[in-house]
Amino acid sequence: VSVLYWKGLCATLCEKHHLCASNKEATQASHASTMPREEVYLYKYDLTDGMARSMGPRMLGMELEGVWHTSVVAFDHEYLFDGGVGIEAEDSPGHTEFGPVDHVISMGFTTKTKAEFEAWNAE
Repeated sequence: VSVLYWKGLCATLCEKHHLCASNKEATQASHASTMPREEVYLYKYDLTDGMARSMGPRMLGMELEGVWHTSVVAFDHEYLFDGGVGIEAEDSPGHTEFGPVDHVISMGFTTKTKAEFEAWNAE
């Protein structure tokens, strides 16, 4: 799955839940008012540690970039699904049990506060 696919999917989720604004919209909003702006990132971890790339063609007959676990980083915390407990917040982004981050993708900016973001996560 390409990075463009993930950016599109995340942009759709952000727009649907009114969590993120495009860079242009966030810039316009910040000039129009004193709304908070926080950049939101998608972190991608390859759960196979590179094995999918080398073994995919032999095992599946197709190229694989990786088998991904993703998380959202905002407000200096990393939000991720972990073992069926729901959304967990890590206070040290990029330091999870999934190993090193393979890709960091900016999804834009949110005008929500940390409290609003965490309340939405708790729903």
